[in-house]
Amino acid sequence: GVGMAAQNASAAEIELLQDMLIIEKSLLEDQIKRTRHNLKFHDAIHRCAHNRYLNSTLQSLQSPMLLLDPATAIDPTRLKAAYAEHVQLVEAIARHDPVAAQEVITRHLVGGQRARINYLLKDSDDVI
Repeated sequence: GVGMAAQNASAAEIELLQDMLIIEKSLLEDQIKRTRHNLKFHDAIHRCAHNRYLNSTLQSLQSPMLLLDPATAIDPTRLKAAYAEHVQLVEAIARHDPVAAQEVITRHLVGGQRARINYLLKDSDDVI
């Protein structure tokens, strides 16, 4: 997905992603607005791929992702890392570098998964 975005993104789309990063930086302290913006940002990346099938598939993943967001919201370290990964992703797309874009998104997803696992483990500790 992001590899195709890096190959196909237009100058206007890259500019939009860069603008969205500025907005994201201003929303780091606001969990609700940031979560909404994060969905818009991921949607904008998918649109850059110019692939209708990919876009519809990724849209079906959006709602489960939204439900899992509290993991990132409560971990300020993960929040900063996720923002830095968004910056690196947009830089890779701007360079039209699909390999770098794929590498960043892989790190991004693994980091998000780790944060969610830690979040769930913290919850289970409270119950015991």
